[in-house]
Amino acid sequence: MNKKTKLSKYILFISAFTLIAVIVLVVQSGYNNLMNKSSSIPDELNTTPLVTKLNLKIIEDIKKTKEYTTSDLIVIPTETVDQTASESATPNE
Repeated sequence: MNKKTKLSKYILFISAFTLIAVIVLVVQSGYNNLMNKSSSIPDELNTTPLVTKLNLKIIEDIKKTKEYTTSDLIVIPTETVDQTASESATPNE
């Protein structure tokens, strides 16, 4: 009986150690992949200055456009629209 208990404890220890080793390996591999991707970005892209030229004509056109408010909107009742649609759908005799 004693030999069986030792063997089962040994197998339990080996399986727990293997599980921990696999988890560490997966985490390390994921971290390594993440770091390789972030370091592969060329430094030239990070140091190029931004072009800040604005097209002033477009900005003036935007300022000239009228902004519509809810009071500017024309609301057509749906009944009128439905009647007009049904009248126009009937053929002329």
